[in-house]
Amino acid sequence: MQSKKEQVKQEIETAALHVFFEQGYIQARMSDIAKRCGISTGNIYTYFVNKEELFYTVVPSALVDRLNELLVQAIRKYNERDSKQRFSEVSDPLLDLVIDELMASRQHIVILLEKSTGTLYEGYKERLIQLMIDTKQPYIKPGHKHYALNQAENDLLMRIVSASMVDMFLNVLKSDLNAESRFALLQALNVFRLSGVNGLNE
Repeated sequence: MQSKKEQVKQEIETAALHVFFEQGYIQARMSDIAKRCGISTGNIYTYFVNKEELFYTVVPSALVDRLNELLVQAIRKYNERDSKQRFSEVSDPLLDLVIDELMASRQHIVILLEKSTGTLYEGYKERLIQLMIDTKQPYIKPGHKHYALNQAENDLLMRIVSASMVDMFLNVLKSDLNAESRFALLQALNVFRLSGVNGLNE
């Protein structure tokens, strides 16, 4: 009996993830989730007090913390390389881990970035961009080889670059491509990200 209850609970969570991904938190209804997993709406309330509790079970804060941690690690690692070392496409364990996490948490990340209005995660996209800027900032040299920017211009540049990178990865995660194609695109974007953005260190 306990095993059956756990199975139903898991089915509700899986259905909820799909519905939140498709409709967003505000538009999602418990009846939509119930219909997707083939149970009555009332039965969901046997397992979850309300939609809010179900949402935070499906998209827990630990996931957000993990994504933030990986992002900071990746930015720091690639900025702390020897300045003469050129970017290589050779597989890297941290890079592989980041891509694996993006793939495994694809729907969660899209929900966090675009469909979390009305939750504690509302505005997460902007907070993520700011985290990228704050982590990258110590590695930006005040003078550049090919151009000169004042502080205000440099701040705007970093915001534009960071926001565009988030959007690029988000577009891949939202795509209807198969997992293999999505993985290949994420790798290609990482090549672009590292070789392009690291030029700002010069």
